Amino acid sequence: MKILSENLRIRYRDVNREGRLKAFSWFGFMQEIAADHAEALGFGYHGMTEFGIFWVLERMKLRILRQPTVEESLTLETWPGTFRRLFAARHFRFTDQAGKVIALASSQWMTLSLENQRPRRVEVIGDRCPDTSDLPVPFEFTTRLAAVPPEGEAQLFPVRYSMEDVNGHLNNAEYMAIAQDAAEQLAGHPLNFNELEIVFHAAVRAPETLRVHTAPDGAGGQSVSGYREDGTLSFCAALRDPEPAEERR
Repeated sequence: MKILSENLRIRYRDVNREGRLKAFSWFGFMQEIAADHAEALGFGYHGMTEFGIFWVLERMKLRILRQPTVEESLTLETWPGTFRRLFAARHFRFTDQAGKVIALASSQWMTLSLENQRPRRVEVIGDRCPDTSDLPVPFEFTTRLAAVPPEGEAQLFPVRYSMEDVNGHLNNAEYMAIAQDAAEQLAGHPLNFNELEIVFHAAVRAPETLRVHTAPDGAGGQSVSGYREDGTLSFCAALRDPEPAEERR
C-alpha cells in the first residue's frame, strides 16, 4: 500500500473565528494519517515497540494553496519517502471534492530508543517500506531554520498534561498551535499564513512552561522559537506568506 487515503470533513472546532483552518488542525490531520499508514505497513507505534523504539517528528513543512471552508469534505493522502541514516521522509497531499490540490506537505521523522531516548537506527523499517520513488516529493529539507534568540521579554506558554501525547511529550500539533498563538498575540488578531514550517529540537513535558520569542522575518512572516525552562531550544518555526489584509474576513 504505497498511498493511504482518508476522507476528512472540516468541522467548526477545526477553524478559527475567521473560518480558516487552524495550524493545529492541519498538523493534527497529518500526524493521524501518518500514524495510520505506518501502522498498516508494520512500523507504526505498536509495530515498533517490539524493537524498543518509537517515532518522533523532526521537521514538517506545509504549503497551503487554498483554505477549505467549514463542512467542506477533503481527501488527505500520505506516502513514505526515502530512508536516510536516522531519518525517514513522509509526504502529504490535500485535495478537494473536485480533485484539485489545496495543500502539500513533507515531513522528516526519526526513531528514538524507548530505553534512553537516544536516536537509534533500525534497518527493518526499510524492508517494510514500499518503493515510492515514482511518487512526488513536495519539499526537500536542505536548510536549517534559524532560532530567534532568547532576548527580551518572552511569551509564556504553560504545558498542560492534556497537551501531551502517548509518548509523554507535548504533541506535535500543539507546538505549531503555540507558534501560531505567539504570532497572533503580538499582532492582536488572527494571522493567516500560507506556509508553515517547524523543526523540533528538544521535547517538552507538563508541567513545564515554554518561553517563546517571536521576530519578523522581513517578508511579512514571523519566526518563532520556544525554549525550555533550562534555556534549551525546544523548537523553531517559520510562518510565511501571510494572506493580504484585504482578503481577511
